[in-house]
Amino acid sequence: MYKRALLAKALAVTALSASMVGLSAGTANAAAPIKYADLTIAQRNCPANYKNVHISGTAAMSQADAQRFIDRPGSEVELRLKGSDWSDDVQLGPVAPQAFSTTAQGLVFFWSACVPHSTLNEDPTPGDRDELYAEMKLKDFRDGKTSKANSAQVTGNF
Repeated sequence: MYKRALLAKALAVTALSASMVGLSAGTANAAAPIKYADLTIAQRNCPANYKNVHISGTAAMSQADAQRFIDRPGSEVELRLKGSDWSDDVQLGPVAPQAFSTTAQGLVFFWSACVPHSTLNEDPTPGDRDELYAEMKLKDFRDGKTSKANSAQVTGNF
């Protein structure tokens, strides 16, 4: 009888330990994927020969984790404006977002500035269309992993 009680207790402790290990593995933080990446280039509120470049993104995470990113010193988010030709040349950046906020979807960030046409002109031949996109990188301080996303391509003669 004593052996059965001891065996039952050992099995219960093993089962409890296994469930705790399963719970902790289930709540481990993974790199926050960037779920939304956007680039707009427009003439609004800029002087002649400049365009307003607006880059925004959303990284999926809880609002509490998003607030932890905002409260943390430094910037875990890098934004670049790149040309979409054979060389994928960097036209601008890296720059840090100018503002962050939290939503039910996660961490929202954006950067916006008036940028000279010469910076946006990634095709040196006059009349060639320029193809640009925004690249976003988020280093997740919780696990050290980096998530990367690109916006859709914007074309124009800049």
